[in-house]
Amino acid sequence: DEVINKVIEGGADAIMTTFGVIRQFYHLWQGRLATILRIDGGPTSYGLEGLLTKGEWNMVYSVEEAVKLGADGVIAMAFLGVPGEGDILKGLANAAEKCQDLGMPLLAETLPIPSERITNPYDAEHVSVAARIGQEYGADFIKTYYTGSRESFGKVTESCAIPVLIAGGPMMESPKDVLEAVKGTMDSGGRGVVFGRNIWQYKDPAAMTRAIVRIIHENIKVEEAIKELPEGRP
Repeated sequence: DEVINKVIEGGADAIMTTFGVIRQFYHLWQGRLATILRIDGGPTSYGLEGLLTKGEWNMVYSVEEAVKLGADGVIAMAFLGVPGEGDILKGLANAAEKCQDLGMPLLAETLPIPSERITNPYDAEHVSVAARIGQEYGADFIKTYYTGSRESFGKVTESCAIPVLIAGGPMMESPKDVLEAVKGTMDSGGRGVVFGRNIWQYKDPAAMTRAIVRIIHENIKVEEAIKELPEGRP
């Protein structure tokens, strides 16, 4: 609950989390943050061997259950380039249909996965295709990879008719790298970020959240945002 309170303190707009966390801690942010529930899942790192195959990634919670929990939106994956891709996309389509019926926003996390045809999952062409697939399957907004530069990510946002947000992925090398990715996203037509480890594994989650929020909502430069962090304070 300490991290949740720090994120609230930093001014985050929403929290994306799991069924169990919402059940246990929803009271901490109810009325203060929007809630996005992950409704799908699959094998852990202990059980996964190679690429996801047919039947290994499934919807594990219903959109109706998300409504009962008080969620403001739901998120579901679409892994592209894996053997089980068809089943995963079918699950996304079914979720989109139910979200349409219930008026629930759907965030599609569409990620190219390294495979025989996808040598670089961060390539703008692959990420653009992933974003468009999420759009075409009925998502309201997209979470996907940042491609590393304003120019390349601009190709992703231009190719997709719905808002595109970036995933944080593993811890970046430095706090400045995190803020540069956020700024690059916003400057190239992105609409925000969905970050986990780069916030809660940072030494001051509230400060990192605040710096990110100011870039997104105030359009400040990285040099100004970094002053929110311990590294940038006099």
